[in-house]
Amino acid sequence: MINDQLTVISSGILQNKNTQALRIKKYTKSRKYDKTSGMKKINPQILKSFKSAIQKLTGYKRRIFIAELTKDYFDGSPRKAECYLGVGRKTAVLGLRELETGFVCVENFHERGRKKTEEKFGNLKNDISEIADAEGQADPKFQTDLIYLKITAGETKKMLEKKGYSPENFTERTVCNILNRQGYKALRIKKYTKSRKYDKTSGMKKINPQILKSFKSAIQKLTGYKRRIFIAELTKDYFDGSPRKAECYLGVGRKTAVLGLRELETGFVCVENFHERGRKKTEEKFGNLKNDISEIADAEGQADPKFQTDLIYLKITAGETKKMLEKKGYSPENFTERTVCNILNRQGYKLRKVRKTKPLKKNT
Repeated sequence: MINDQLTVISSGILQNKNTQALRIKKYTKSRKYDKTSGMKKINPQILKSFKSAIQKLTGYKRRIFIAELTKDYFDGSPRKAECYLGVGRKTAVLGLRELETGFVCVENFHERGRKKTEEKFGNLKNDISEIADAEGQADPKFQTDLIYLKITAGETKKMLEKKGYSPENFTERTVCNILNRQGYKALRIKKYTKSRKYDKTSGMKKINPQILKSFKSAIQKLTGYKRRIFIAELTKDYFDGSPRKAECYLGVGRKTAVLGLRELETGFVCVENFHERGRKKTEEKFGNLKNDISEIADAEGQADPKFQTDLIYLKITAGETKKMLEKKGYSPENFTERTVCNILNRQGYKLRKVRKTKPLKKNT
C-alpha cells in the first residue's frame, strides 16, 4: 500500500501519486559572524585615544578619520568599527566612500530633526508668555533674570486648552520645555571641582608606528583648542607628561603641548589673537612717514599725460626719496631703499612701461 502511494526518486524528491512533488531540504548549520577575523589587535588605551579623537572631530574630517581606522585596523568592515569605536555603521560606510571617491558629502543640518512645538503653532509662544507673566514672580534678591512661576506646567496646559488649543497637540512635558526655553526656570550652580594632576613618574609607553601615524592624522585634522587638548591627552597617556617627547614623536611644537597641558589642568581656554601676530608695516611704526612720502611724491610726480590710468609717474627714484626723508629727520637705519619703494607702490606711485602710439597708415 505504501509502495503504491509513494515512490522514492534518487534525486531527493518524494513523489505522491495524488499530491504535488515535494523536495526534502537538507539541514545546514548557520555560520556565526567572527568579529576578530582579519582585524589587528589594539591596546585598550590606544582604542580610548582613538575614541577621544573621534569625539573632537566633526563632519567630513571625522568621517575620513573613521574610514582610515576602519581600513587600517578593522579589515575595512564598518560593522567592526561600529562595535569597537562606538560610531554609526552608516557613518563608517559614508567615510569609506568619500575616501575612495574623493567627493565630500555636504551636511544639511538645519533641515534635520523635528521642529519645535512653538514653531508649529505660531501664537503658542506668545500665549504661554502671557500666562507666565500674569502668574510669575521675579527673583526677590534680583540676583538672576529668572521668573518664578506660581502655577505648574499642567495648570498652564489647562489654561491653554481654554484658549482653544487641543489637548492632543502637546503634552505637559512639552509645555514645561517651552517655559524653560523662555527663561521661566531655576538653575543649579555646579560646585567647583579640582582638576586631577597627571602623573609625571609613569614611564613612556611603546607605540606602534601605525598607531603613531593615526595620531598624527588626527592632529592634522584638528584645529585650535581641540587640537591642543588632544595633544595634551596623548602627552599624558603615552609620553610621561613630557612636551619634549611629544615634540619628538608627534611632530608638534613644544609650546603647543605645554599650553594644552595647562588648559587641560586649569579648564581655561586661551583665545587666539591672530591679528596681532606678525611684523607690522614700517608706515605703522612711524606715524608721519606715510604723509611725508606723499608730500615728496606729489611735489616730484607727474600724472599720466593721456589720463588713461590713475598712476603718478615719479621723476625721482626710491633712493633719492630716502635721502629727502633723512633731511626731514629720519634715521637711515630705520628703513632701507627697498622699504621706501614698497611704500610708494602701496600708495599708488608706480611706473609702468607705456607703449608708444603708432601713426595710422594712410589708405592709398
